[in-house]
Amino acid sequence: MSRWAAKRPQIFSFAVQIAGAALRPIATQGRSYKANLSGIMRPFFCAPKLRYPMKAQARHILVKTADEAEKLKQRIANGEAFDVLAKKFSICPSGKRGGDLGEVRPGQMVGAIDQVIFKKPLRVVHGPIKSKFGYHLVQTFYRD
Repeated sequence: MSRWAAKRPQIFSFAVQIAGAALRPIATQGRSYKANLSGIMRPFFCAPKLRYPMKAQARHILVKTADEAEKLKQRIANGEAFDVLAKKFSICPSGKRGGDLGEVRPGQMVGAIDQVIFKKPLRVVHGPIKSKFGYHLVQTFYRD
């Protein structure tokens, strides 16, 4: 048995004593008891809950005209692969990756695309959506 293994119960009991002293209840103006937290323990017990922004994984095809977008949407509906069409027709740099945008957070994309990614149904090809860059076909895989 190592010397640290032998001291582990002592270290644990010391930590419990410190926490117990830090959490000694005090009366506050006739209300219920509240914990008296020391400066060391305060961040662990009083830290606000962190809210992580939503994220989503999506892919898109960007083309110049609405007609092109409609034709590509029909081809996808007929069973052609989204990523193959993105590589062939998308004018966005993400087209080289099959249109994959990776994980995006609200506000990262143009407003209209952001609305589709974070509000519309999953795994459906949406579009054509007009933006200042052209017309998009967007498909969202998941949201967290």
